[in-house]
Amino acid sequence: MELFDAVIDGLSIISSWPDRESSSGAYQLLCAIKQPEFILATHLLAKVFSISLPLSKLLQMQNIDLIEAMSLADNVSDVLKNIRNNADEDFKKLFLKVKEKCMSLDIEITLPRLTNIQKNRFNVKTPCPNEYYKISLFIPFLDNFISQLHDRFIAQKSLITNFCCLLPNNNLPNREENIKSLAEKYSEDLQCSSDSVIGEVPIDMDTKICWNRKTKKCIRTSYSM
Repeated sequence: MELFDAVIDGLSIISSWPDRESSSGAYQLLCAIKQPEFILATHLLAKVFSISLPLSKLLQMQNIDLIEAMSLADNVSDVLKNIRNNADEDFKKLFLKVKEKCMSLDIEITLPRLTNIQKNRFNVKTPCPNEYYKISLFIPFLDNFISQLHDRFIAQKSLITNFCCLLPNNNLPNREENIKSLAEKYSEDLQCSSDSVIGEVPIDMDTKICWNRKTKKCIRTSYSM
């Protein structure tokens, strides 16, 4: 958002160049950017992406912790749901910022042309721009973003938890049930019953202690070398 005015100034300069192809393309882009819908969408993206930025940074790490990522995605979803539940108040604040930006650029916020029957575009019957853009843009975007978070992360939380039971350092209370769930999900790959998988996986404390001792021994050996 900090570069928004600079982009408009740059496109305004390019649109006056004698080169027809460059000036024409810059002018078309300038007209699109100065539309109220675009300015509002830009502010909305900036608001939502600032909330999801920590999650985005975490997902780009090399040694990513999936459990932490799931938890963070859950927190982001809760924040966005709170905004969604208070859509009237939150959008009012956002719309005020957009209105100020449009006034500084000498842009009037108006409603798009509406018809009685509209198939290819949202057709909200309201005379108020604030209400129109809240219903047609703000709420649908939040709903879609929350839905994507759930489908991509939160819905997979139980699966990641089940995989944690395979790690010797995790003492999950329902470890055997977690292993059984994994075995049932990947039964085609394992080609055996869930009972057989449970029997093969070391789930008792003695085996975990042995595993930890072997790991520490390997670490000491590697250091001595």
